[in-house]
Amino acid sequence: MSNDFPPVLNEAKKNIFSIVPPFYLLNELAQKSSANGEKWVVFWGTQFDNLPQINEKEFCKQTNLCLDYIRRNFSDYRLVYKPHPAEPVIYPLLNLTGFDVLNERTAAEFFVFKNMAKIKYVFSACSMASMTSWHLGLNSHSFWPLFKYTTIAETKDGYDDAFKKMPPEFFVSDLSQPVQENKKVLIRDQALWDNFSEILDKKRGVAWFILGDPGLLALTISMASLIRQISPGRKIGLIIEKHHRWVVMDMNEVKKHFDAIQIFPRLFYSLRPGKIWKQLLTARTIKNSKISSEDILIGGGAISLVENCFMSYFPKNYKIALLSDEAFRVCFGLKDPSFFRTHFSRRAFTFSNLILEPLLGLHRTIYREDIGRVANFGRYQEPVNDIYDQMLVF
Repeated sequence: MSNDFPPVLNEAKKNIFSIVPPFYLLNELAQKSSANGEKWVVFWGTQFDNLPQINEKEFCKQTNLCLDYIRRNFSDYRLVYKPHPAEPVIYPLLNLTGFDVLNERTAAEFFVFKNMAKIKYVFSACSMASMTSWHLGLNSHSFWPLFKYTTIAETKDGYDDAFKKMPPEFFVSDLSQPVQENKKVLIRDQALWDNFSEILDKKRGVAWFILGDPGLLALTISMASLIRQISPGRKIGLIIEKHHRWVVMDMNEVKKHFDAIQIFPRLFYSLRPGKIWKQLLTARTIKNSKISSEDILIGGGAISLVENCFMSYFPKNYKIALLSDEAFRVCFGLKDPSFFRTHFSRRAFTFSNLILEPLLGLHRTIYREDIGRVANFGRYQEPVNDIYDQMLVF
């Protein structure tokens, strides 16, 4: 496929809005639970397998220095090491003395939401969960400046780009300095409230959230809480694109926040006949879903098969894309020529774009893989704000 991409956005439409997520509602939910006076400091582990050509010995050596820093500064706190779901359990080169290792294999962001009343500080080497924790209103820090030398340039550049909008106080670059509080002040976005009040007044059906990444559950639950405050009694549904990260989730905990849940498999681009057949079956099932024209579809602007099917097969429904500024920049921002040296295509992507998606009546997509494995690139071929009635960027 050509790298001469068609227009990203329909500039004539004014339907892209910057919002502040209602994370303050999560804090209100947390205050209702009992923390029993516990004070936790959480360190997120690292998915070593997803960092190509990392110097593991140096990475672990630097991690141990950071763990020492936490031990020195938080002697009267409960220290918690939360391994990444794909991290070898208690990585052998780490000194975890004084830390309780919690092998609860759940998404980090949902773990934070459940334990928000207990967690006082969050740290990591380079986990995106630290960034999410900061946005949720916690004291949260990244030691990333101390780890850049341990990996290759493509990975370093990818993380630098992912973190570039974080404030300086988010980063710890000197282990001799004391820890600083850096809580983000959470506010109510009145424009967001007014916007949803208008939408919910026009559309009386179920508000369906389409979710592939369980790491976005905290955001989704906060938005569901907002909808319930504006429209008491409104049914909230969750459409899950299931993959390995959902396997570790406690679905009983997830179900507490939704009135209905539908589950579909996540299916990647593929040339294998068996996988193509599964895509055909999944598309047919979604096309026959009982979605009322009064229902609201809230996705992430993603090009996954599941979200694409819902956005393609239900033209009368009001559609909202809810995505981070980082995701918006990666997928819909201008691309420097250097981008095409670090992202590549596969034949399966071309097959899907030229044959499978037109056959299924889906919006056609563009996809590129990141050599550094930090952020793959994907978007619809047509302007994304022609597909969604609104795009809400946080």
